[in-house]
Amino acid sequence: MLDVPHGSFQALELKRAAHLCQHLDKLRPFMTPQAEASIKSKAARAPKGALNLPDPPTAQPANIKAALREYQLEGLAWLMAQHDRGLNAILADEMGLGKTLQVSWWYAYRVASWKGHKDTMLCVRML
Repeated sequence: MLDVPHGSFQALELKRAAHLCQHLDKLRPFMTPQAEASIKSKAARAPKGALNLPDPPTAQPANIKAALREYQLEGLAWLMAQHDRGLNAILADEMGLGKTLQVSWWYAYRVASWKGHKDTMLCVRML
């Protein structure tokens, strides 16, 4: 078992591989045997509990004044779970259901939990 820091890129890569390894039966038609072998190899080195996700936060960030609705909390929990697995994700639904608020909430949570780490955030403004 490989010992890597919890928040490092290598740790995220191993968590991502462990998650993808659970879904190889669905992914197999879209990948090469070498990619499958790489995923299995990395998943085997993932630390115990790599697939355990932290509970989503329930406390409202101090700098966000709006409260999330139940369906928005579900979307936020899903978004945070994908991030914790090292996977990229996009929230997509009907217009006006609060995606901007969900991402703002997620970003406020991430900023509050950063301990000297820096992530890149791209915000696109509509013309």
